[in-house]
Amino acid sequence: MSGLLLASRTPASWAPSVAGELGALLSDHAHCELKAAASAMTLLRRHGARAGLVARLTPLVREELDHFQRVLRELAARGESLRPDRPSPYTRGLLAAAGEPRRRADGYLGALLVAALIEMRSHERFTRLLEDYIRLCPEQYWWIHQRFKGRPAPLPDLYAAARPAP
Repeated sequence: MSGLLLASRTPASWAPSVAGELGALLSDHAHCELKAAASAMTLLRRHGARAGLVARLTPLVREELDHFQRVLRELAARGESLRPDRPSPYTRGLLAAAGEPRRRADGYLGALLVAALIEMRSHERFTRLLEDYIRLCPEQYWWIHQRFKGRPAPLPDLYAAARPAP
């Protein structure tokens, strides 16, 4: 995803503020996974005739729903349940800036860019949380790394084609 950058960084104060509310953070993340699957399905429904789109997005829908289920299991393991979804001012702002691409027949590129920016922000925030956690408990880093480094066996590696050849 070279060339596409976030215009701002999440404030350093964000990670400590959400780390104390893990149930809320996990619930929000579960809703994000569900929305990512729904966005991919919307792209399929509106633009499925584009060459190769079905083949690329169908595994993504499965992957996002698998992530959703994994987060739900993590919530349950912690004695928590999925909390109600909350609107996202960030997403609402991106969609408005892109001219509401999901509501337009010609909104393919805008919808892809909005999805990419949302994914980038999510990655940035989880990286910040992980970095803060490693600083507090470096011994736990390897446990987290081993637990989340791979995908479940039945799902194909979506990124294999993007890796450079050895």
